[in-house]
Amino acid sequence: MVTKNFKEIHNNTQLEALKNEVKGNLFEFLVARQIAIVSKVESLFLKNVDSELLTMMREYESWLRQYDRNLLAKLPLLAIEMAKDLSSNIEGEIKNVTVVGKRHDHIIKERLHEADIVVQVQDIKSGDLKIVPISLKLVKSGANITTKSAGAKSIFEKYFRSYDSIGFVQNTLNEFIDKEFDRFASSLYNRHGLEYSGRFDSLWTKAQLPGELKDADRDDLYILYRHLIKHYHEIFTKLLSQDKAKFIESLLPLMGLGNKDVVQGICFYKHKSYDLDYCHVVNYTEVEEIRIHELNPEISSFNISIGGDNLQVRVKPMNKFTAPSYKINCSMKFKRKD
Repeated sequence: MVTKNFKEIHNNTQLEALKNEVKGNLFEFLVARQIAIVSKVESLFLKNVDSELLTMMREYESWLRQYDRNLLAKLPLLAIEMAKDLSSNIEGEIKNVTVVGKRHDHIIKERLHEADIVVQVQDIKSGDLKIVPISLKLVKSGANITTKSAGAKSIFEKYFRSYDSIGFVQNTLNEFIDKEFDRFASSLYNRHGLEYSGRFDSLWTKAQLPGELKDADRDDLYILYRHLIKHYHEIFTKLLSQDKAKFIESLLPLMGLGNKDVVQGICFYKHKSYDLDYCHVVNYTEVEEIRIHELNPEISSFNISIGGDNLQVRVKPMNKFTAPSYKINCSMKFKRKD
């Protein structure tokens, strides 16, 4: 039975959301334990596991036993394969494994960035100890993994601040965004016989959400997105040409990696059956290949190839299209390793 203080389920949407949370947290713990088993430090791992975390894992297991026994049976098998691939990609002798995804110590979590697990590794030659942060993802096969949703009017100042004059680049871009928004809004007002005052005001009583626009109005919105993504493509291309090392360092957080030392493990499972499709381990410490693909003028996104994987950069509205607020949605498509 599920313990009385566990989240209640009122509809299928809540069920699926909670299932995703439960399977993700259980997967982290199972992978950490399996790495410890492979490295012959399981007793030390279990000794150091917080009692509250163990209680939570037992609660999750009980919940899955009630709501999805197949998933509960498959998670350990997926964890074994993920741990095997991660262990083989970490150089040195693993001395300890710790689950940090549920820690409440914000200083530690901030320092470790997206880490769900950390392993203590001893260099075989020097004997020196170091910490390797590991980020985990468990996703359906074929899915693009959203890694960051950045503000369109702050992305360069926030993530590319190591570049000189990046503030000027961002400010110039923001002025362009506002002008393009005015052009778009004015076009809609004129089409519907309204007087445009410089913003969407009480005169506009029609659609507010992008999906509600139709015909020429919808075409204008798509044109706006394409004009914006063209500018982002130009700026990304220019920054890469200026300094490849700085560009990669700046790009990592948009790819879901707070720094280049984080090792990311992605386990892809087959939809419904939860059988393993494949595991992918990402480590961009020594990236050689990086290329920004040419822009397709018919869509509002572009791709950046890095280490054989693809980062998609897409412009999207924050919510309503009636305000000049946009986000840059970043998602990864990983190359399958046969």
